[in-house]
Amino acid sequence: MNETILVVEDDEQWAFIAKTLLEKEFNVIHVRDRDTCVKRLEDGDIRFVLLDLGLPDVQGFELLHQIKSLEPTLPVMIWTCQNEVRTAVEAIISGADDYLIKQESEDGLATLIRKNIRPKRRNISVEARTNKHQPDILIPDHPMYRRVFKQAIIDAHIGSEIFIQSERGTGKGVMAEYIYRHLKPKGPLVDIDCSSIPETLIESELFGCKKGAFSEATDRMGKIELAHKGVLFLDEIGNLPLEVQPKFLKVINDRKCVPLGSNEEIHVDFLLITATNIDLKQAVKEGKFMPDLYDRIVGDEDFDDLFKLKLPTLREYPEVIPQYIDHFVTFYNKQYDKKFIPSPEIISFLTHKNWKSNVRGLEKVIRKIIHRFPDMTIISSLLAPSGRTHISNRPRVYSLDEKLREIEINEITKSIESHSGNISKSAKSLGLKVQTLHSRIKKYNISVSNKANSV
Repeated sequence: MNETILVVEDDEQWAFIAKTLLEKEFNVIHVRDRDTCVKRLEDGDIRFVLLDLGLPDVQGFELLHQIKSLEPTLPVMIWTCQNEVRTAVEAIISGADDYLIKQESEDGLATLIRKNIRPKRRNISVEARTNKHQPDILIPDHPMYRRVFKQAIIDAHIGSEIFIQSERGTGKGVMAEYIYRHLKPKGPLVDIDCSSIPETLIESELFGCKKGAFSEATDRMGKIELAHKGVLFLDEIGNLPLEVQPKFLKVINDRKCVPLGSNEEIHVDFLLITATNIDLKQAVKEGKFMPDLYDRIVGDEDFDDLFKLKLPTLREYPEVIPQYIDHFVTFYNKQYDKKFIPSPEIISFLTHKNWKSNVRGLEKVIRKIIHRFPDMTIISSLLAPSGRTHISNRPRVYSLDEKLREIEINEITKSIESHSGNISKSAKSLGLKVQTLHSRIKKYNISVSNKANSV
C-alpha cells in the first residue's frame, strides 16, 4: 500500500501538478486550508506534508508550527514560488524538513519526498556514524558538555541503563552513537524511534514475530534480539504504548525475549539507552507511563534527577555555537566543494539566533545556505552590513528577511558587474536559470550595464 502524502495548497493548478507528479507513487490527499489540514492530521496515517506558505487563512509559518506541535516527527516540506534563500533559512529554523521551489518540482518533488518521508518502520542503525553524508560527532570544548559525555561513558562501562531527557535537536541520537563508539561492543547499535512506529506494529518491531502470529505476519527478528551483545537505543520512550511497557520491563529485568506467536524464550544481553524530550515523571503521574518501568530506566523518583543525563541546549550555552559553526562549515564545504570562510559577523549573527531546534537546526541552516549559494564569501560581509551583530528588537522574521534580501541583491549586482552586464554568464555563475535571474532583476529593480550583450 502506498504511503499517504498530504498536500496543503489553495491553488487548484498547483494542487493538480502535485497530484500528477506524485499519484503514481503515493496516495495523495489534497486540502485547501488550515482547519481541514489539522482535521486530516488528527485522523492519522499521514506520512508526509507538502505545505504551501500562501494559504488565505493562515500567516507565514504559523501552520508549520501547528503541524509540528501536533506531530513533531512528521516530515514537512515547504513548497513555494518564492525562489529566495530567506524562505529556506526561515523554513529550517521554523522546523521544516526541506523546501522546494514549485517551478522546479518536476524533477525534484518525488525524490525529496522519498528522502524525507516518515517510514512505517524505522531503519536500524547498525554502525556508529560512518555515513559520509553526516558530520562526525562533536563534543564542544565546554565544561558542561564534557561533564555530560564523560558521565555517559562512566554509566555505560558499569552496565547501567542510561536515560537522556533533553529538548529536541540537542543530540540524543548522537550521544547514543558516542557511547556505542566508546564501548566497542560485539553487537550493533539498534536505533528505534518509538514515536515513528504505529502502535499496532511496535510490539512486533521490538520483540519480533513468527509466521502466523497475526495477519500477514512472517518470521522476523525483533529489534531487541538484534541488539544482542550491542546497544539498544529507544528514542522517545514516552511514546511506548502503555500495554507494551510491562512486557518490555520484563525483558529488561529477565534479559529474555519472547517473539509474538512463539513460546520460546530468547536470551538477550545489551546496554539500554532511552531518551525523551517530554517530562516522563509527569507522564507517570498522568497514568501514561508505567511507574515500575520509570524506576527501572531512570531510578527512584527521589533520586532520579541525579541519574538523568540532560544534554545542554544552545539557548543555555550560546558560547558553543561558534564551535558547531566551524564543525559544520568544514564538513559541508568538503561535501559541496565550497570555500566558505565565516567571518566574525556571520558567527555573531548565528550565535544570537534563538535555535528552537538546537544543534540539528543550526546544522540544517548551514547545510542549506552552503548548498544554495555558489559564492558563500559574500554572505559573511552582508549579514551585519551596518556593523551590528545582534538581531534588532523587531520580530525575528522581519530582520532575517531584510538581511537575506540584501544578500540576494548584492550577490546579483556584483555578479552582473563582474560579467559586464552579461545576464547569461551571471545566471550561470549564480546557479540560476536566465529567466529566474531576469525575474530577480525586475523584482529588486537592479540596474543592468549595457557593456555586454545581455540575454
